[in-house]
Amino acid sequence: MAKRLARPELLAPAGDEESLRAAVAAGADAVYFGLRGGFNARARADNFAIEDLPRVFDFLHRKGVQGFITFNTLVFDSELPFAEQTLSAIARAGADAILVQDLGALRLARAVCAQLPLHASTQMTVSSPEAARIAEELGVTRIVLPRELSIEEIRLFAQGTDLELECFVHGALCVSWSGQCLTSEALQHRSANRGQCAQSCRMPYRLVLDGREELARGNQQLDYLLSPRDLAAYDLLPELIDAGVSCFKIEGRMKGPEYVANVVDKYRRALDAAIERRASPLSARDEEELRYSFSRGFSHGFLRGSNHQELVHGLYPGHRGVLVGRVVEVHARARHVLVATEPSAPELKPGDRILFDQGKPEDDEPRGGLFACERVGPALLRLSFGGPDESTLDLRLVRPGDVVWKAKDAELTRKAKRIASQERRVGLELRVRGAAGSPLVAEAKDDLGRSARVESAMPLARAVASPLHEGIVREKLCALGESEFALRRLVLELEGSVALPPQELKRMRRALISALSSLLGVAVEKVRAAGLRVVIATPRVQKPGEEGYDARFERLKPDGILARHLGALEHFRRRGATTAPGFTVHGDFSLNATNAVTARTLLGLGLATLTPAYDLDLAQLRDLCAGVPGERLEVTIHQHLPLFHNEHCVYAHLLSAGADFRTCGRPCESHLVHLRDHLGLEHPVIVDVGCRNTVFNARAQSAAGCFPTLLGLGVRRFRVELVRENAAETRQVLTAYAELLQGTRPGRSIIRDLGALEKYGVSAGTLAVVTRPEA
Repeated sequence: MAKRLARPELLAPAGDEESLRAAVAAGADAVYFGLRGGFNARARADNFAIEDLPRVFDFLHRKGVQGFITFNTLVFDSELPFAEQTLSAIARAGADAILVQDLGALRLARAVCAQLPLHASTQMTVSSPEAARIAEELGVTRIVLPRELSIEEIRLFAQGTDLELECFVHGALCVSWSGQCLTSEALQHRSANRGQCAQSCRMPYRLVLDGREELARGNQQLDYLLSPRDLAAYDLLPELIDAGVSCFKIEGRMKGPEYVANVVDKYRRALDAAIERRASPLSARDEEELRYSFSRGFSHGFLRGSNHQELVHGLYPGHRGVLVGRVVEVHARARHVLVATEPSAPELKPGDRILFDQGKPEDDEPRGGLFACERVGPALLRLSFGGPDESTLDLRLVRPGDVVWKAKDAELTRKAKRIASQERRVGLELRVRGAAGSPLVAEAKDDLGRSARVESAMPLARAVASPLHEGIVREKLCALGESEFALRRLVLELEGSVALPPQELKRMRRALISALSSLLGVAVEKVRAAGLRVVIATPRVQKPGEEGYDARFERLKPDGILARHLGALEHFRRRGATTAPGFTVHGDFSLNATNAVTARTLLGLGLATLTPAYDLDLAQLRDLCAGVPGERLEVTIHQHLPLFHNEHCVYAHLLSAGADFRTCGRPCESHLVHLRDHLGLEHPVIVDVGCRNTVFNARAQSAAGCFPTLLGLGVRRFRVELVRENAAETRQVLTAYAELLQGTRPGRSIIRDLGALEKYGVSAGTLAVVTRPEA
């Protein structure tokens, strides 16, 4: 059963120090943040300098808040020495945990940070208890669950692991499984596994159905077919606690301090109520305020199970807020518009930010601050925007019919700033006791369980005129002022009428604060030691309850398994006695091996061979081969790179009214869907055995041009991946590469001929060298 924290914790994002302080002020139990200079899945955030970490952790620990460092990208061989130095520095600075994606980085962390807890990032794709057992074997103490799991699947996961479980409950959703998205790498040489996601899922795509472009749904043009709504699960916290979740995570390291303050404040109140089994204190206004901070529309994501009609609306990819209505008239010279309002339209006030939605979110749509709002009819508002010098909004760009949104709430902005600026204090219980002839004793215990004790330097005297009472004790002894503490409770136990000079009470107060502060400031060093054979490929991810796939594969008695997730590796490496003689397990690219340490770790777990991650270019693959025998590696020499790997089903969403595989009617069995991007490339969408969608690159890539180099590195195993090729095309592709391996045909010839076969040609793809050689 999953380990449960004594009290479930709220984990907040911080992309900069201002946001970190806002998270602390709003009530976060822990904050996660990344470093500048690499190994961070949010490379575009401001992030933190490594030399600032001791000061940052000192601040957090004085407030009773934990700090987790994100080390959640893949690591290349050339970076391993710097990675080791960085991990050591993180441990020395006083970090409370490190979030890791790369298995090699995990091994390094165990070696150099012996006592530091290691959390498996959602980027590690630990999607089942079987995968969790491997993570635990490698030193992981907590799993950050994939966003694609339902509450019931989380419950099954918790029943099959001893590790702590962490779950996202608010913020942006990736359409692809984390750690399995290669879209940015394939299309822009910017790997999401390296913190450089290009947000390709937020781009427009057109539906191409059975070879013809169609409107996405009926007569409605939906352009943003892979852009999910945002997750908001504040109402599901009691169920998640019951399922076994110990940590509730808010996404948003790219957001500012006002977003952090508002969202953390709401979830702090909701989580406290869930822990205490009270009804949620959040109101309809609270939910509205969450939308103003950032919202593409809210959903429960996959926590209630798959609902492909709800997850993606397809209308816009970015923030909107709360719907007001539609423009009826525009009076640009008079600086106002008339708006027909929706029944649920929010209240509008001067200073609110108004957005005019013209159905072209990729353009700079008109928006501006509201100057005045006047009701001129039962469902009609006049919105005024002041003079040209008072607003950046050009009303000449606004058109009748534009959809009107309240994107920002002026009152909420001020409220969030107040929350962020509050000084968070550690609660203190003070017990004061004494009797005449003995010292006055003050014993303090804070909310973190730490305690201190001080005595008066002189004994208490019998009072003649001014005896000690609660008022003077609060005024002189309990005036905690600018310290880190706030008095929660005072217990006064005095025997008889006694007296003590006020200056001695003040001295005791200073001594008490000093003693407690020194306890809080101790930085504990947290270091942790860190013929033809038939091979069946597993799905890329496996949820709790899907172990039946493995049993089905076993019954087929293959010669080997291509393990595409850690759970499959765990299952089949322990089944040698029940499988065919010579049975082997091979690891696929989705295990994300980008360096020799990770590769050796995976091979050491029982893999016969391993396909390196597709994030590597040829120079980086050469680095990996320097640390791993080439004959243990398998390189995909021809493929359409898998871009997105999604729990969300485009077929069910756009070609049916069904919510999941039980009600969709399986349109994937009778139709072929492509997504046409802004460049005109049509990317095929394939559905796997688990009803998950993979969007494959329209353009094939080939390593034929670097085949001699790969041979020189010792690589002897090569793979051809086929997507929708027919029999003739398959024969042509396989024949070409067989001739390449036999040495009867050069790589240039293959690329030329296959380029003519492929609709969009063939490229070097991810193997094109984009790294710079070190000086």
